[in-house]
Amino acid sequence: MEKMERNQQMIITILMAKNQNTEPNISLWEDGLKIQEILKISRATLYRLRKENAFTYVQKGGRTYYYTPDIFKVTNHFLK
Repeated sequence: MEKMERNQQMIITILMAKNQNTEPNISLWEDGLKIQEILKISRATLYRLRKENAFTYVQKGGRTYYYTPDIFKVTNHFLK
């Protein structure tokens, strides 16, 4: 159920951005390098987490952007 909610939020964000003819809200989406810095993980670990569907992401123009609220959920999960 949580995955469906994340996907719905991502779709809403993308649709809103398209309707406004702008990019998705930068404060909600960060690129892979920034996420690696935040989580202090390698590119390979970030890729593995992405493939495990640990968080919502979108690929655009050869770059991958991650939904920031999901990133903090993953961080909190590992800190417990």
